[in-house]
Amino acid sequence: MSGLDRIDRLRALKNGLPPDIGAGAPALRRKVEAEEEGRHPDLNQDDQRELGRLLGMLEVAFLAAAGDGELGEGEVVNLAGNFANWVGQDLDETLIVTVLDGFVTALEEQGLEARLAWLAGQLDAQSRRVAYTLASAVVVCDAEVNDDELGVLGDIAGALEIPEDEAQATFDQVREGLEAALAG
Repeated sequence: MSGLDRIDRLRALKNGLPPDIGAGAPALRRKVEAEEEGRHPDLNQDDQRELGRLLGMLEVAFLAAAGDGELGEGEVVNLAGNFANWVGQDLDETLIVTVLDGFVTALEEQGLEARLAWLAGQLDAQSRRVAYTLASAVVVCDAEVNDDELGVLGDIAGALEIPEDEAQATFDQVREGLEAALAG
């Protein structure tokens, strides 16, 4: 599948995502801009909570993409573009690439299992479900789902304490939503 086909598939999936997924985007922008200027970001508690939620959900989706052990630079750039599109808050892809670089470092240093355990502890039940939906979307967008990707998706569901039947129903709903969006 070409990169453009993958991008079209990911963008089509946006329609099935929760509308509040980007609530932490303004805080993310302020944080990254402050850090680039060498200053501490001024975030209130609500901003910090929404930022943590957003980053946690995006990292789970990133782990689904990275879980097969093959995440090239082009795939990271595509993922960044699609994350920016999904969040829908006019975040530029460079900012998202900065975030993804942090995810790569954490994964390399701690491993998949440790990152999933940490994320499960950081996200509330609703955010874990949204994160799993995003992870399913990343896997489905490939159109060539393989056993490694499904295995990682199962690991994600287990770590996020999402029952197997619910995880399968979510995956099926994401796949069917994509097929409907592409057909219409």
